[in-house]
Amino acid sequence: MRSPQLALAGVSLRILGGDRQRAELTIARMKIGAREFGRARIACARFRVTDGLVDCRGGVASAAVLPRPLKIDFQFNTALASGRAELRAEQGGIVYAEWSRGKPLHLRLERVPFAWLAEFLPQMGIWTVAGSISGSVDVWPARVTATLRAEAGGFSNPDGTRAGEQLDLDLKAQAERFNGEWRWRASLAWSGGGIFWSPIYLAAGPSAEATGVWREDGASSLELQIRSDGVERIELSARYAPEAPFHGEVALKGADLAVLGPAFLAPWFAPENPDVWRFAGRFDAVAAFRGGSLLGLDVSLLDVGIAHADGGLSAGPLAGELAWRQGEARAGRIEVGGGRWRKLAFGAFEFPFVVGPTGFTVERVRLPLLDSAVEIRDLEISRVEDGLTGSAGGVVEPLSLKALTEALDLPPMAGVVSASISTIRHRPGELSLDGALVISVFDGFLRATDLHILEPLGRVPRLQADVELRHIDLGLLTQTFEFGRVTGYLDGDVARLQLASWRPIGFEARFRSSPGSYPRRISQRAVQNISALGGSGAAAAIQRSFLGFFESFGYRRMGASCILRNGVCVLAGLEGGDTANGGFTLVEGGGVPALNVIGYNRRVDWNELIARLKAVVESNAAPVVR
Repeated sequence: MRSPQLALAGVSLRILGGDRQRAELTIARMKIGAREFGRARIACARFRVTDGLVDCRGGVASAAVLPRPLKIDFQFNTALASGRAELRAEQGGIVYAEWSRGKPLHLRLERVPFAWLAEFLPQMGIWTVAGSISGSVDVWPARVTATLRAEAGGFSNPDGTRAGEQLDLDLKAQAERFNGEWRWRASLAWSGGGIFWSPIYLAAGPSAEATGVWREDGASSLELQIRSDGVERIELSARYAPEAPFHGEVALKGADLAVLGPAFLAPWFAPENPDVWRFAGRFDAVAAFRGGSLLGLDVSLLDVGIAHADGGLSAGPLAGELAWRQGEARAGRIEVGGGRWRKLAFGAFEFPFVVGPTGFTVERVRLPLLDSAVEIRDLEISRVEDGLTGSAGGVVEPLSLKALTEALDLPPMAGVVSASISTIRHRPGELSLDGALVISVFDGFLRATDLHILEPLGRVPRLQADVELRHIDLGLLTQTFEFGRVTGYLDGDVARLQLASWRPIGFEARFRSSPGSYPRRISQRAVQNISALGGSGAAAAIQRSFLGFFESFGYRRMGASCILRNGVCVLAGLEGGDTANGGFTLVEGGGVPALNVIGYNRRVDWNELIARLKAVVESNAAPVVR
């Protein structure tokens, strides 16, 4: 049996008889269009042959190409070489087929389940699919046309990292054979649903047009154009030959980062909290591929900006060129118009870098900051499977504390601050410090070790560290905070410091006079403020005696400790300074005149303590801590 679109060979028919005239039809070979299929068998529950018309009802078809038997009804006119058939899968849906001499093979699909179609593709075995497809396909000997619509489509891999839901798509396609090759064109419109391809989510809206060539020797080519919000043009071209590696190129023109940044960039560098980032500016990009690997990437930035939604971090505008090539390093440069971290504004600077096969490096970059600068050295950033890793060192050049505190809305401070960072490392979700962070301040220094910041760009960043303070000039410190006048030096240790959203939630802190010989005086005002840490009773008792007659007093040593847990600070004083009546010594007198400051309140609410001490500094009024 043969028609231009359908050819059957090795056809045998066995009529089994009975009341309903059962029959068994065997086809040794079948050809539809240019594609050949192997052996097939159709068992008909009701079979009839009348005047060259073969009629099969209640049939079941099985074949090597079918993953499971299909229900089938068909009629075939042997004289006219025409016929029609209805195929039904167990999952539902119908495929109608009609053919006749001089006309194309016409297929009409009505809500055919993707789950059934997926059974023809062994590689789809691990995927769960949903939805259906409807439409029509016409097949000529050298031409094929199709108009198809997918409704409520869906797919998912076992771990849910790649999935689509409620997908509605419309496809129009046609292909023609010419001189041994098939030339085709197609258009696709995506009108409903969404796709999650971890970590990126895509919503309906884009459409595409494609043209291509497929040769019988297996060589093929593709030209694709995509239209989507946020980009002027997306183009893809690809070439493939059996004996040569795949070649391809993707080009984006006029990409709007305000649209594309939240969807495509933020999920990569901040997967734990991508919604808090805002983007601006435009860019162009061209990427070349060979054999499935990236060969090169060129990116051009124009007025690009990025900012955290709470205003705590921003950079831009950025302009410049980036060029990456597989297996080689290339230098580039980006001009940065400025930046901001919380209330600290950075000036304009240039960002020179070298892009390598797995990341980029920066030998040195200097960021203007207020009346000084931050210098970053030996910056390295690499892409890994679950995000970005990096490391860097640097220094903060001497910076005016007055300018810094004004910028941060802190109480004004005098003097300068500088800092040195040995190496800080980043891995997805964590910043950690190798060695120490050393900050010079108040003629002494602060040294932080074992520093870790978890989820630094998340909603609740957490910091852990051990901190030591050495030789802090109390004269400069108390003058800065208007706490009263104290001369001398202070050492301190803060173990197991923990911050959440940059607020303390736990630590074990101890402060004490620095060793050595130096003037040690404390003013009446400072005595009042320090004594308030141990309860108001101590200060009142001293004032009723002789405190009011002197402006300052000598002291031998001072010290205090606080263990913060569950929002409560457990206070203690100098080692060996506990009194018989349950008090603790904060200041041990020495010289003339001399006095001791004794505290009695060992448990203080942390938030209340901070609020009252802040009020003391701002109003210069005596605090009361109950």
